[in-house]
Amino acid sequence: ATAVLIGAHALLVHAAFWFPPLGGVLKGRPSQLVKDGEIDWRAMRRHGVGRGDLDQALRRAGQVDTQAVQAVFLERSGDISVILRA
Repeated sequence: ATAVLIGAHALLVHAAFWFPPLGGVLKGRPSQLVKDGEIDWRAMRRHGVGRGDLDQALRRAGQVDTQAVQAVFLERSGDISVILRA
């Protein structure tokens, strides 16, 4: 059973590499949580990201307020990326 799981994983990894649309289906797509300083509460709720998670990502970027950022994304890996205003 373990060998089958390892084989299936290897097959899906290679398929996702060679066929990028399949990678989006298997691994998901980034989702924008904040745009121009405004929080998209619907996206936050859909992805299970709480205000505490967002605040932590902002602090890591050296900010304390969403008004100071241009955008925040929930990445495919589960990390939260913050893009500061120029």
